[in-house]
Amino acid sequence: MNRLLTYLILIIVASAAVGCQDDSEEIDVELCFFDNLELKECYNINLKIDTNENSVVYEYFDDTENKEYKPTIDRLTNTDSIIACDYLYCSITDYRDYIIDNKSYRVNKYFYDEEFSVDEEYEFFFSDSVGLLISSGGVWGRHTTYSSNKLSELLIISIKEDSTGFWLLNIY
Repeated sequence: MNRLLTYLILIIVASAAVGCQDDSEEIDVELCFFDNLELKECYNINLKIDTNENSVVYEYFDDTENKEYKPTIDRLTNTDSIIACDYLYCSITDYRDYIIDNKSYRVNKYFYDEEFSVDEEYEFFFSDSVGLLISSGGVWGRHTTYSSNKLSELLIISIKEDSTGFWLLNIY
């Protein structure tokens, strides 16, 4: 009887542990660099998405020696007004809903600004559906796109063609 009870407890504990594990997936992303809207170069990187109870973490990386900046975005599941980019909390400044294939996708715009730093400010455009779409340092005329699938490509086009001023950089 004791042995049966021990096995039963082990099964319950093992089931609980499996139920608490985080979900993770890896996706290929095409990273493209633009200077004053002119395409300079593209190459592939990886996106690892880790989902847990409190947040979804989007980690962009590659296995090469390329030293280009690749962010980590931590999206809290209970709010979209603040997001962590490389562990710096960024506030939402605007958002747009775009209709693609009769489905609405929200794109949020966030402002990144390290306190006591100069010329590192940028805005980035993010969608829960695909992750990071565009990062833009605006005043320098440079931006980077992150395309992982057809939806992200269409959202990037929608942002760039938005005539409401959503694409314009607002440095405060």
